[in-house]
Amino acid sequence: MKPQMRRILAYVIARLTADVESNTLYDYQEVSYFNFNGTVKKDAIRVQDYSDSLYLKGTGTTTGKETILNLLDDAGNSIKVVMKEESDEVTFTGTGRGQSMNFHGVAEKTGKVSFYDSATGLYYRLKI
Repeated sequence: MKPQMRRILAYVIARLTADVESNTLYDYQEVSYFNFNGTVKKDAIRVQDYSDSLYLKGTGTTTGKETILNLLDDAGNSIKVVMKEESDEVTFTGTGRGQSMNFHGVAEKTGKVSFYDSATGLYYRLKI
């Protein structure tokens, strides 16, 4: 998937997991901060990355320790993310159309995210 999509997804996942609020995400591979605007709540997600002109919106439903996010990007592509809460972290898996998206990883309560992108075969480290 495109790096911009990976970053906005990691930002949403980190915000839903972390005990901190932030409008920025640090991408260790890019060695750079990225700014986001909008709302990130489990039941209402509307986020924009102004630097990359990317928009993501959707809703989530929580049952027990599992949250399912149903998202749409600005091109109308659907993305599904399943987040499972564990002791100090949340594991996640996701699929989507439009950018051949298959990904998974771990998000920590500290805001750190380890994000595996099957399209590149690489892990990425990000942090809010």
